[in-house]
Amino acid sequence: MAGKKKEAQLQTLVNNETLWEEMLHNKGLTVIDVYQAWCGPCKAVQALFRRLKNDLSSEEELLHFVVAEADNLMSLQPFRDKCEPVFLFSLNGRIISMVKGANAPLISAKVIQLVEDEKKILAGEMSRPVLPELVLLDSDVDEDAVETPEAPVEDIYNVMIIRPQAVEEERVEEIEQMIVDFGAVIVGEEQRFLDDEQIRDFYDEASHKFNFEEFVSYTSNNPSYILGICLGPPVKESEEEKKKDQPEEKESQPVEKEDRAEGDEDQSAEEGDQSAEEPKKKEEKKPKSIRELLKSQRLIEVCDLIDDAQKARKHLIQFFPYFAKAKNLQPLVERTLAVIRPDLLRGNIEDVLELLQKEGFVAKMQKQLFLTEEEAKTFYSHHKYYDYFSTLIEHVSSAPILALCLERVNAVFYWRYILGPTAADENPTSLRNILGPEHCHFNQSHGKDSLQNLNEEILFCFPYERTVALIKPHAFQDLRGGIIRKIQEHGFVVSHLKEIQLTADKVEEIYRVLEEKDFFEDLLIHMIEGPCMAMIISKENAVQDWRKLAGPTDPEEARKVAPESIRALFGKDILDNAVHASSTKEHALKTIELLFGDIDLDSEDHEI
Repeated sequence: MAGKKKEAQLQTLVNNETLWEEMLHNKGLTVIDVYQAWCGPCKAVQALFRRLKNDLSSEEELLHFVVAEADNLMSLQPFRDKCEPVFLFSLNGRIISMVKGANAPLISAKVIQLVEDEKKILAGEMSRPVLPELVLLDSDVDEDAVETPEAPVEDIYNVMIIRPQAVEEERVEEIEQMIVDFGAVIVGEEQRFLDDEQIRDFYDEASHKFNFEEFVSYTSNNPSYILGICLGPPVKESEEEKKKDQPEEKESQPVEKEDRAEGDEDQSAEEGDQSAEEPKKKEEKKPKSIRELLKSQRLIEVCDLIDDAQKARKHLIQFFPYFAKAKNLQPLVERTLAVIRPDLLRGNIEDVLELLQKEGFVAKMQKQLFLTEEEAKTFYSHHKYYDYFSTLIEHVSSAPILALCLERVNAVFYWRYILGPTAADENPTSLRNILGPEHCHFNQSHGKDSLQNLNEEILFCFPYERTVALIKPHAFQDLRGGIIRKIQEHGFVVSHLKEIQLTADKVEEIYRVLEEKDFFEDLLIHMIEGPCMAMIISKENAVQDWRKLAGPTDPEEARKVAPESIRALFGKDILDNAVHASSTKEHALKTIELLFGDIDLDSEDHEI
C-alpha cells in the first residue's frame, strides 16, 4: 500500500478540462505522460521520474509529473488512438516540446536542462529565453512539422589575439600550452600583421577604453598571433562537482566578549591566524572559461579574447577559412538598426533602400515614427554632452523618421561601413556624404557601431507587442495547421490558442469599422457559420508585421502583390480570406479581451 501511495503522489491524474487548465498553472516544468484509456500510462519511465524528482527537488516546487488521458481531453485529440507513448513538456503553462516513445535518456536530459535553467532564471543568473510553443495539431498533419526542433549541440569557439608585445617576448608557446592543459583544442593558429580594418573590427567594443588610434597604429605595424580555440560542446556540471566547489559550512556559536576568559584572547588570535592560512592551503578553484584562465594567469593584458558565440564564429571564419569550410561553419546573421532622419525622407529614401538591397541587407521590419522631444532625448541620450545635441533633438522631433531593422551576415559592421565616418569629409563616397545635405551639422543616418545596447534601440523603435490572429470558419477545418506553421515560421510566438464559436454580437464588435459597408451582413454570416481558431501571437512590431503577413484583404490582389502572404496562399475570396488581422494595437488589445476575457498579459516573460 505504501508503494502505491508514493506512486500516486508522483504523477497527478488529469482526465478533464478543468484539471488540464489547473495543471497549466503549475510553476516550473510539468512532464505530461499522454495515455490512452485502453492501455494506461507508461510504466517504463516511472522509476526515472521518481529519481529525477528526488535529484532535482528544491525549495521551489519546479518539477511536476502528470498522466493525462487523451480520450477525455480536447487539447490532446491529435494523440487519440495512438499506441506509441508521448511525453509533453509544459514550462510555466506553455507546451514547448514533445518526446515520442519511452526514450529515457532524452527525457532525462530535457528535464534536467529545463529545471536547472529555471533555477538559474529565478536566481537572476540568466535571462529567460523565448521558447516557441508547440501547437498540438490534428493527427493528419505531418507530425515532424509540429514538433519543436531540438537545438543542435555545437562546439564552443573562442578567437584570441596574442598582442605583439607577448609575441616579441616569445610567450606564444607558453600561452598555447596553458590553453591545451585547460582542455581546449587549438583549431587554427597563425602569426600575421593585422590591417587597420581587422583591428578596428576585432576591438570595436573596446575602442573607448584606451588610446585607440595609437593602439591601432602599433598593432598594425607589429606581428600578432591569432588562435582559433574549440572547447567542445558545453558539459553540464554534475551535482557532485558543484558540491566540491562549495565551501564546507561549519557550525559556529557566537561567543560573547564578556564571557571569554582572559587567556582565551591569545588562543582566538592564534585560531584567527590559522584560519587565515587555510584558504592558502586549499586547492585553487579551476577556471571555468578561457577568460577566467587568462585572468588567473594575469595574461588578460596581452591576450584579447572573443568568447561571444556569434562574434567568435565570424572571426574564426575570417582568420581560418579552411577550417571553417571543413567544419561547414556558416556565418551567423546579425540584426542592426538603421534610422533615416527627416531631411533624407523628403528626397532619396528609394536610393537608400536600393543600396541596402545591393549590399545584401534584408529589411525585416520598417516603421515610420514620430518622436516627441522627450522620446528623441531618450533615444539619442549618448549624444547629450555634444554641442549639437539640442539642434539634433529639434531636428528629429520636427518630422517623421524611418526606422529599419536590418539583417545580414555581419550586419553591424557593414551598415557602419556603408554609412562612412561621422565626419563626411573623411570619406567622400560614404552614404552620409552622398545623401546628406551640404551644411548639416549632424548625420542623416543613424547606426550603432557595436552590438552593445542594440536590442534596446530595436525595441525602442519596434516594441514587443501582442495581437490577435483569427482563423476564419472556412479555413478552420482543413487549413489551420498550415496557417499556424506559417505564423511560427515568421517569428511569432503563439502564447494562447483556442477554438471559439463567434456570436453575431462579437463579430459586430470586432468589425465595427465596417458596419456601414455593403458587404457587412455577408461578412457577419460567414464569421458565425462555424468555429474559428483564436490565437494571441507576439513578437517585435507584431501588429504591423501580422497585417503584412496576412496580406491584402482580397486574396486575388494578395496573389499578385504578396504571393507568400497567408491570404494569397489560403484565401478563397474577399469574405473567405482565411484570417482576420487587427488594424491597430488598441484594436488588438480590445479583441484579445473580447475573445479571451480578462487575462494578465503583462505577467508573461519574453526575451528578444
